[in-house]
Amino acid sequence: SAYMAASTSFGYVSLFSAAAPITPLYAALTEAVLVRLEGLKFLTGYRRIEPRGAQDIGRFEGFIALQGILSAVTSAAIVILLSPPFDSTDLAYRRYAFVISAAIAIIVQLVIRAIGSGTDEDIDTQLKRQDFIVDKVINKVIDDDELIKLDSKAEPTFDIEDKDPSNRYYNNLSEVIADSRIRAHKRRRRPKHDHHRGDEEDYASFSTTQV
Repeated sequence: SAYMAASTSFGYVSLFSAAAPITPLYAALTEAVLVRLEGLKFLTGYRRIEPRGAQDIGRFEGFIALQGILSAVTSAAIVILLSPPFDSTDLAYRRYAFVISAAIAIIVQLVIRAIGSGTDEDIDTQLKRQDFIVDKVINKVIDDDELIKLDSKAEPTFDIEDKDPSNRYYNNLSEVIADSRIRAHKRRRRPKHDHHRGDEEDYASFSTTQV
């Protein structure tokens, strides 16, 4: 009922404001009084209202859009075809002017509606967050990482591919550990002045090995 009253008021203002310019002022005063009365009624005369979400205003959105298009036609007709300043103009020219002005007004309305139809970035983020919470809490949609099941008891396997035979490659992890122990033992037996050079040689030779 509240949307019906607002839609009716908008219809009167948009359709007949060209004929009665005081109509928008009267509608603004009426809506201000109605807002105060509705607020007083909901705050004092009713129990606390349970808030509910809504995607839009429903079928009234289409009604208001249709009223906007009709208002462009009626306003152009009132101003060009019925107003006294255009009485001296030929009727054919007035008809052409009426069609052109009505078409321009309708195109401007459609462009404004197309520009203003998008939502703010923060609103998009909140909507995505709300959809995510609904999927996880209500619809029980599992995460992607929960789809992967690993066998903790399975032994790891190594796939050894053929490489360039000129380089040295380890076949398994035990060979890497054994070779590192041999290198550490050799470094301990080197003279102190030769430690730095030996480390460079070990690093150079170790960098060419791969598992």
